[in-house]
Order: sequence, then structure tokens, then C-alpha cells
Amino acid sequence: MKAKFYLLIFLLTTFGYNQSKVAEKKSDSKTQVKSQKEKASDKEDLAKQIQGVLKIFHDTIANPKTSFKQKLNAAISMVAVNCSIGNCANALASYKKILEFNNRMPKPDPEITAAVDFGIGTIYQNGMGVKQDLAQAKKYFQQVLDNPQSNKELISGAHAALAVMSYAGKGADKDHTKSLEYFKEIINNKKSRPDMLSIAQGNLAIMYFKGQGVKRDIKEAIKYFTDVTENRGAIPVILATAQGTLANLYYAGRHVKKDYNKAEKYYKGLTQNPKAIAFQVAQAYFHLATIHKIKKDLKKADEYYLKADKEFTHVVTKNVDIPKNISDANFFLGIMNYKGFGVAENKQKAVEYLKKVTKDNSRTYSYAQKLINEAHNSKAKKISKLDGSKIKKTTKPKKQVAVKHKEVKHEKK
Repeated sequence: MKAKFYLLIFLLTTFGYNQSKVAEKKSDSKTQVKSQKEKASDKEDLAKQIQGVLKIFHDTIANPKTSFKQKLNAAISMVAVNCSIGNCANALASYKKILEFNNRMPKPDPEITAAVDFGIGTIYQNGMGVKQDLAQAKKYFQQVLDNPQSNKELISGAHAALAVMSYAGKGADKDHTKSLEYFKEIINNKKSRPDMLSIAQGNLAIMYFKGQGVKRDIKEAIKYFTDVTENRGAIPVILATAQGTLANLYYAGRHVKKDYNKAEKYYKGLTQNPKAIAFQVAQAYFHLATIHKIKKDLKKADEYYLKADKEFTHVVTKNVDIPKNISDANFFLGIMNYKGFGVAENKQKAVEYLKKVTKDNSRTYSYAQKLINEAHNSKAKKISKLDGSKIKKTTKPKKQVAVKHKEVKHEKK
């Protein structure tokens, strides 16, 4: 009973403070909403949801009818939720205190131990409230895997964390083969959450595509990329990579039979993905325009070209992407202005964009230089023609005068 009492006091005082912080944030944001009225804020909605979740956990701990295990699970969840919104200062101490209470019971619950180990591993992996320590993270995640009472969701999470660390060479020696094994464990785990599943699917797709830790197999890579796009709970960033890769492959007919319908499907999905980067969206609009141009739907093509122009301009003017993508955005804008795709043909403006294309991509750079030279040669020819026409205009009257002069002389004779 004493353990339960002290646990209750500890949890309510620790998390009551954090919960009030969330409530404060929520009230601040509410004032902001009232001043803006129709501009609903996603952050406010999230704060409201978090407060509701924390209240449920808080009530579970305070309820005298809930079991000790339920209280501990609620406490673990509260630490995780609070940490997810930045309240990580006491997270490690809180987890260890929960573990201490669990170990003081006549029969410590191994499921509680597994959940705490996973939480501590996550804190060390991401440096949440503590200095990042990937070796420690690996240790706690491995304990989750070694615990026979760990549930399958925790196991898939631990596999994902270890796989990512092995792939990047963090917290473990860089080992693509081991990483591949961990990702496949997630795929084979029928209780893996959709988000964890998408991590495994996306990474396996890349590993098979590049031949990392396994023999290169494009067909297998495409299968896993496709699995990501069919996973309704896929992490948006991973989904964007899969959509973009598949769209580009089907568009160009690279490694697969060219299929504009499939390319269009994936490009459209990419433009609707909130986590797709600006360059990805712009490129998707450009290729959608080209597809509709091939299909003779010129009106739709122009609509997509205008959207592409807007997105590419945003990339180059706001510098919202990596240097290579900014360079490629300048390339696309140069092409559009040079050829008059969706905008009025303007070779002078095109050259301005093309001059900003860097050598990061040798193909786009060499083609940009070719167009710049063509534009200069075309301009030189125009100037030459203008000069020639001026010369002709000035010589014609002289010939006429000379002829008239001769005629006059002939009459005198």
C-alpha cells in the first residue's frame, strides 16, 4: 500500500505541473484564435487533444479503483506524451522512478519494465532532456527485445530504432545487413503499427534499390515502395519519397515499362502530401503538365505549368530547399521560359535562371550551358540581320541616284 501511495503522490505532483503547462499553452493559443477568429490553428487543436489525453491518464492514476499496473502504464504514457511536446526535463528521472516502484512490488511486472526500457531508449536516442547517448539507447532497446513479456508493438518500435541506428552507423557499427534483418522483423510482425511498418517498407525499398546489405533488386525495391503508398498509416515524409520515386520511374520508363497513368497517379499523390518538400511538388506539377501535353490536353497542361512555375519560383526566391534542388529549380524555370511552357517565351529571363544552375548535376548543367550558348548565338544572328538590313536600306537610294544621273547625261548627248 505504501508503494501505491508514494507512487500516486509522485505522479500527481510531477504530471500535474506538466498538465497545467499544456493548459496554459492552450489558453494562450485560444486568445490568439479569438483575435484571428476564422484562422483555425492546428497547434491549438493539438494542444486540446494533448490536454484531453493527459487528463485521461491523470484520472487513471488518481482513481482508487484502477489497478497498480494501470497506474504505472498511465504514468509511462504521461511521460511519453509530455516529452513529445517538449516537457522532457524530468522524463528520465520519472521513468526510473516508475521502474523503481515496479521493482518494489512482490512480483515486478515485466511488461512495465519493457515499456520503461523502450521509453528510456527513446530519450537517449533523441537526446530528449538528456545528452544524446546512442550506446545507451541501443542497450535499452536490446533489453526490450530480450524481454519475453514485451508486446509486439514495443518490439517493432525497438527493431525500428536499432535498424535506423545500424543503417546510419550510430550507436552501433554501421551494419546494413543487420539493419535489413531488423526491418524485416518489423514487416513479419503482424502487430507492427502502420507508421513503424512504413519505416521498414521505405528503408527496405531504398536498400534494395541501392544494393545496401543485400544484392541490388529493383523489382523488390518497387514492391516495397508500392507497399508504402498503399499503407494508409504511412509516415508522410516516407510516403513522399515512395510517391516521388515511383512517379519518376514510371514517367521515364526507367527499370519499368513507361506508364504515364501510373506516373500521373503518384505525382498527384505527391502534390497532395503535406510533408512533400517544395521542390518535389514543383517537379510533380511540371511532369503532370508534360503528361497532359502528350495526351493533347493543353488546357490542363497549362494549368499545371503555371502551378509548377509558382512552386519553382518559391523554391529559388525563398531558398527553402537544399542547394542542389534550388539549382534544379532554376534549371526548370530556365526551360519553361526558354521554351514558353505555361509562360510567355522569354530567352533573356531563361538565361538568367540557367546561369544559376550549378555543377552539382552534370546533366542539367551541361544542358543549361548549351541553351545559354544557343540564346547568345540567336541574339548575335538577330543583331547581324538588323545590321545587314540597315546597310541595304542606305545603299538602295545611291543606286537609284546613279541610274538617274546616267539617264540625264544620255539625254544631253
